[in-house]
Amino acid sequence: MTNEISELNIYVKRKDVVGFLRVYVRLVVEGRSLPMPSTIDVQRAKSGWLTCLQDVVGSFSADFVEKVAQYWVKLSQRHGNPSSPDFARDILTILHNQAWVPPKTSAPTQKFDTDAVAPQISQRYYNHGQILNEDQVQKLSQKCIRDNDADGFIIAYLALLKLEIRPQVPMSTVLDVISNKWEEIIVREFGVSPSDVFLLTIATRWFYIVNLKGLPMTLPQLHAIAAYFETHRIPGQRETQADQTAGKKRKFWWFG
Repeated sequence: MTNEISELNIYVKRKDVVGFLRVYVRLVVEGRSLPMPSTIDVQRAKSGWLTCLQDVVGSFSADFVEKVAQYWVKLSQRHGNPSSPDFARDILTILHNQAWVPPKTSAPTQKFDTDAVAPQISQRYYNHGQILNEDQVQKLSQKCIRDNDADGFIIAYLALLKLEIRPQVPMSTVLDVISNKWEEIIVREFGVSPSDVFLLTIATRWFYIVNLKGLPMTLPQLHAIAAYFETHRIPGQRETQADQTAGKKRKFWWFG
């Protein structure tokens, strides 16, 4: 978790409370073993965040602790139920300025909802370049990694969404963190080490899209990013002129 701690330190030095909380809560949502106060009392929140910062960051000011605690209480009050099992995920949604409505019943399981996504994304995204199974996604993704085709990899990898599978993606707007996170995902999911060229390209492209559209906190946002890459694809290094010509006729050259 060294890279994430470095990212937290960046926000602490900047005295960026919101940036710090976005990263910290995101790590909690991802399953990292980090303490997180669940209270709407300012003094308890201050004591809780003091402990969190001491355990995780190390160097910080008393003023930063105070501001984090005050902002955290406002977030907790807006949420209204700090004891909820979905508290961290809900807070992360609020921190990214996304619409959040308190559930009237128990939270439903997350599932791809075509109707919810459709108004935001061109219908071509659903009709073009269908993936048949996970094995095909695996092979296409590995091919793109070998060919240093970053956009092609993102398109193939995010095609898991069409199988109602939510793929893990870097949830950061910091370039170095994005690069390290993609490397972790690729090594873990595909068992290969990407080249430096591939990592630089995919990190730069992902950095651009998340700073343009925001972090994909919801499924519709992730589908929107997938649609963007399918319609704005930059060919990989090993794609020939013939491939590019075919790609203009057949939007996605690997789907025959």
